[in-house]
Amino acid sequence: MPRQWNQPSDFKGWAVFALGLFFILSGLPLLIGGAWLIALGGSWYYLPAGVAFITSGALLMLRQRFGATVYAAWFVVTVL
Repeated sequence: MPRQWNQPSDFKGWAVFALGLFFILSGLPLLIGGAWLIALGGSWYYLPAGVAFITSGALLMLRQRFGATVYAAWFVVTVL
């Protein structure tokens, strides 16, 4: 069976895949909790943070370098 182009084949590939999965699993509570917090009249920070984490994680799992850019951009927004 031929290997697909986007399958991780070495430790580095699996580590990036695992990091992407971690970002998605971390982003889900941020997204859901952020939506709930907005509904209660609270901070708007957590909803876009969840979106950024999920987007970054999905892109990393697809081995797209833009996932790191999305994460870095959200990090800069957070620091500012």
